[in-house]
Amino acid sequence: MKDRDCTSLFTGSSAPLACSSVALKYTFSKSESTILDDLTMTASRGDFLAVAGRSGSGKTSLLRVLYGMQEPSNGTVWWGDRKLTELNEKQRQKLR
Repeated sequence: MKDRDCTSLFTGSSAPLACSSVALKYTFSKSESTILDDLTMTASRGDFLAVAGRSGSGKTSLLRVLYGMQEPSNGTVWWGDRKLTELNEKQRQKLR
């Protein structure tokens, strides 16, 4: 099956990027740390988003989850009408 161009994911979708109940947890030396907790959001075409916070607050982790570079501990990320987990690596690379 030929890979679909990722721009086709946005056709007809009012929210090209969405996530629901996304959580990300890390374990350091037997201690669990919650980086993202129950994040739900949508971004429609033309929206501008800013991610701000102090060092270590999870900004880069959030972006890694949204672009499929890291799998969330819980929740779902959508690009267009498809779950991020349905996209193969080549398609996720095109999103970046």
